[in-house]
Amino acid sequence: MSEHPLRGVARNNSLAALLTNTTYQRQADDHLNTYIERLTQLTPEVVREVMQRRFDQTRQVLVSVGPLVNQQPLPALDQ
Repeated sequence: MSEHPLRGVARNNSLAALLTNTTYQRQADDHLNTYIERLTQLTPEVVREVMQRRFDQTRQVLVSVGPLVNQQPLPALDQ
């Protein structure tokens, strides 16, 4: 499993920025403590449903999600 989001925060200014963003986005008080647990509950169906609600389906949107490695070229759209 991935490390806790706060483990990667090494400097006070990084922690301050993280907390500022969390507050600005009006996240719940336990947002950082439950982040990994909520991520593990995501399913392709949930992601698909959110994308259908949030993205303009009349326009093309390409999303690539994966591990932190150099991105390989995506296949041609006609394949």
